[in-house]
Amino acid sequence: MDHLASSFVLQLTCFLFLTRRAHSGSPTVTEPETLGWGAIEVSPNAFISLEYDNFQVSIYRKEGTHDSSSQRYYCSPALILQPNSTKTHYNYFTETFETIFQVKMWYPEYRQAIQTALSSELGRNVSKHSIRMLPIEEIRIDSKVRSEKYHIANEWTSYANQPSTFTFRISCSTNETCIEVAENIRYHPEVFTSSLEVFYSLQTHRTEKRSVEIKFQHMQRSEGRKCLHKINEPVYK
Repeated sequence: MDHLASSFVLQLTCFLFLTRRAHSGSPTVTEPETLGWGAIEVSPNAFISLEYDNFQVSIYRKEGTHDSSSQRYYCSPALILQPNSTKTHYNYFTETFETIFQVKMWYPEYRQAIQTALSSELGRNVSKHSIRMLPIEEIRIDSKVRSEKYHIANEWTSYANQPSTFTFRISCSTNETCIEVAENIRYHPEVFTSSLEVFYSLQTHRTEKRSVEIKFQHMQRSEGRKCLHKINEPVYK
């Protein structure tokens, strides 16, 4: 990884099914029965939150499990943009020029931090095998900005296999536009993400899909101080 990627990372903090930001900074969610939380037996209230590399991770607990050895925990995706993963190419199948970029959904250090936080909170060793990402079924990304030169491919895409990185695509009118878009993502990622929205659905029997907002913040990897604290209770609509 070159200097730019190692010294600067853009983090897209995902608030699950967020509809608006409360003045206190706590997420406001809709009623849990409308979200399908019950179908995966996970409380919509985060069990704890972890501050990791200057962004917060929400950790959820599976309900109805009394045996600590079989308890399951779910974490929100990291959603860290990798600016230097950006590439351009011509897609012969769609006959369009494309700029593609990757977002890290999870990685070993991320899971290790969650495991350490849970073990500290519960006063016992929590197995890494009991920690999973929220069961996201499909994901897509969209932009509030519209341009005649390019547009984000915003169709729903399966995330059932939960790869560690996820690739998004931008269709461009010309190769020159693709190169320009790619350079802006690499060198001005905060501008690129300022208008983005991420949407995803959980693996439930419901067909409805809820939107989530994203935000960005600059991070220096050397500043990855980690601390654990109780999360504020969300305010229901």
